[in-house]
Amino acid sequence: MNRYTIINKIEREKELSLKLVDKVRDIIEGKQINSEYLPVDMTSFGFEYLYTAKFDELRIKQLELKYKNIHKIYRKIFQSYFEVVDYSYEGELTYRAKSISEKDKIVAMDKLVFLEAINKEFLECLSILAKDKSLLLETDCLEIAS
Repeated sequence: MNRYTIINKIEREKELSLKLVDKVRDIIEGKQINSEYLPVDMTSFGFEYLYTAKFDELRIKQLELKYKNIHKIYRKIFQSYFEVVDYSYEGELTYRAKSISEKDKIVAMDKLVFLEAINKEFLECLSILAKDKSLLLETDCLEIAS
């Protein structure tokens, strides 16, 4: 996998994690949701492309842990607001909104603050990895030019 592809994937991960935080805000604010809001099963997810690119394994494992925690918190918030009645990949998400008290909203807001903190750390880790690859790109360009 070339370095530009890796950097593009890292940038895509940043976008997706920011969208996930926005989805939580939408849920808490009571906005209309659709099947894109359904929590994703992250048990088999990993950053294999980073391992292939020979990044520091400890840094990748920290990244994976943060990513899984982000999705775990998202799932808890989603499940506190909605009961999934039916979902299939061919069909739309069928869900039933739960009755939410003010206390439930406060708990969800606390989880959102925690989610934002983990997401910030996740984004910082991704930025460090992208910067490492960018430096390698510059080094390669210099070596080719000389």
